[in-house]
Amino acid sequence: LHTAPLPNGRMYFFYYMTRGRILQVVPFDSMYEINGSVTYYIKKQETFIMRRNFFICGLTGWCLEILFTSIGNCSRHDLRLIGQTSVWMFPIYGMACIIKPLYRYFKKLPALFRGFIYSTGIFCFEYLSGSLLKKHHLCPWDYSRTPYSIFGLVRLDYFPVWVTAGLIFEYILSQKKNHILS
Repeated sequence: LHTAPLPNGRMYFFYYMTRGRILQVVPFDSMYEINGSVTYYIKKQETFIMRRNFFICGLTGWCLEILFTSIGNCSRHDLRLIGQTSVWMFPIYGMACIIKPLYRYFKKLPALFRGFIYSTGIFCFEYLSGSLLKKHHLCPWDYSRTPYSIFGLVRLDYFPVWVTAGLIFEYILSQKKNHILS
């Protein structure tokens, strides 16, 4: 942690990552104390980024689900390619925004292993969100008639699909370039 006055006269605090890069520059005004320990946080910026990523993941998930279900209809010889989703799926897919902070820790791992980690997380969240929605009779999916299902909420044979989806979300969220929504 270092402090430095900048030309505008305000005092800024710099804290560093291990390789000497500046992780965050925080003006003295935005510091606050929690339980006696000083926490550095720029709330507005981080909140905006998480909301933007939530929105991007929600829309991406909807699009992927519509494509996936339309391909499923094609395999049943319905060439109209009608896909479907539910409004309930937007916040569920939006939660994939947590992949971005996790990617910092996983980026040196092989892609298939990262996909395995993401798929495991997706299975857990699918089970939890499905249980909550099923409790209120709102769950848009029911896998109880399929083999390899867990209480009708998770299909283990979708593992490769969730590996791919996790890596797609990772790719979208880890891009350095500006998005339309930036």
